[in-house]
Amino acid sequence: MLKVFYKNNVRFQLINYPIPWIIGVTFFNLISALFERKRKEMKLGATNLKFRKDGALRFAYLVRGYLTNIKNLSNILQKRKDRTARVVS
Repeated sequence: MLKVFYKNNVRFQLINYPIPWIIGVTFFNLISALFERKRKEMKLGATNLKFRKDGALRFAYLVRGYLTNIKNLSNILQKRKDRTARVVS
């Protein structure tokens, strides 16, 4: 289930997000796949992070999601182009 979530989430981001956002979101996704907050009520910071117990699995699913979508990059670029055409006209 988590594998499908990451693959679809990455695909959605690559199709719909502006390029600068994709860079930031990719970094955030990688960090959030490996780490979680120690205490939920505190702000996010380097001292309030701990490794997830299933972090390696989440990271592997996320990387696989990116690789799967990069293989279909021509399809994603076509969808991005179609969306831009509809918004502009």
